[in-house]
Amino acid sequence: MIKELVTDVEKLSERAQEWNVKEEINGKVVEILQALGDTLEDLNTKDGRLFLTANQIGYTERAFAIKFEDDIKYFFNPIIKGRKGLVFSREKDFLTGTDYIVPRSTEIILNYQDSLGRVKGNKFEGAAAIVASGAIDSLEGLLISDWGLEITPEFDVASEEEQKEVLAYYIQSLNAYRDALDKDLSEGENKEEYKAIKFMEGVANGTVELEKEKEPKMNRAQRRGLDKTIKRIANSLKHSKKRRK
Repeated sequence: MIKELVTDVEKLSERAQEWNVKEEINGKVVEILQALGDTLEDLNTKDGRLFLTANQIGYTERAFAIKFEDDIKYFFNPIIKGRKGLVFSREKDFLTGTDYIVPRSTEIILNYQDSLGRVKGNKFEGAAAIVASGAIDSLEGLLISDWGLEITPEFDVASEEEQKEVLAYYIQSLNAYRDALDKDLSEGENKEEYKAIKFMEGVANGTVELEKEKEPKMNRAQRRGLDKTIKRIANSLKHSKKRRK
């Protein structure tokens, strides 16, 4: 049962909800499992996609599937309970085809239910941790375009040293955004900003823990401003490189 992908950004920005897996073993669990598996298998063949979440194919339930070589594994009501390490990962936004760089943990502990409703926990390391983190982001309604650093042509032609400089500015920009939210919070702003603050702190130190009712949500107007800042940095590096030649 191959499902059509959701392309509505507003829908994809909604958080997938926890649900009672044990009560749905012979109903919704089978339906979602089959839909995730068939659709992911098809997409993996077409574009190399490694994970698919239920909300990406029209469901509101919290579930996702990951393709591990020749096997697909399923995770229901997943939640990250621990993170370690930090690495910059280059990932594609399949909605637009744009590449982004995002900071990811190199190790995560994931708690979840299997298709029979049994509670389990697994450690994911390296590439598996990056893929699982991306799936969790999608379930949280956090799009890669919300917080990732968009790859510009200038970035790709820059030297390794210049790329590191851009990434350093990127992290500084995230921290500046966090500080601005912190100031707004102290002046009585709403709880959504508190969630974003906690997320930004986790980005910097790799200790983000996404829990129910604590999902990160980033203001898109702020995100666009951050993108413009980083692009100006990349452009300035490009021009400075030309001047040195």
